Amino acid sequence: MSLDHRRTGEALLATSGELLRIWRSARTQVRPGVFPGLADGLVAAVLERAAQRLTSGGGDPADPYRGAVALVRVDPRVRSVSAEEIDTEWRVLGEVLRATCDALDVADAPRRFLANVVEVARADAEALAEGRGPAGVLVVGQVSGFEPPRKQR
Repeated sequence: MSLDHRRTGEALLATSGELLRIWRSARTQVRPGVFPGLADGLVAAVLERAAQRLTSGGGDPADPYRGAVALVRVDPRVRSVSAEEIDTEWRVLGEVLRATCDALDVADAPRRFLANVVEVARADAEALAEGRGPAGVLVVGQVSGFEPPRKQR
């Protein structure tokens, strides 16, 4: 028996921490030089909001993204690279969610809802890189990258 909207949302809420861990691991495999992910906080917020929407029947797939409150990091010197990275992060989330839906035997309607949530966010990757995200999203320019501490001799 396939999971409906409500049961899919409940399953995603129950496993959201594990799904984020899987997504972060997959994202790191695809883009090992980017740490942490540029849209890490936004992905977490959208995933939780999408799961909550599913528990109440779905609705507009743009709501989880447009109503999220989160932080996005961009490099203001190379906004096109930031947009590409953000797009990649959403693409990887889409792959993780598809695999999750396969594993849970999720019905077609909630699958489409989740795919559309990811596509709404992917379509806005360039705007986020330019600092024009939805109202609850704060875009922060990160001028320096992650540098591990140097060993003292």
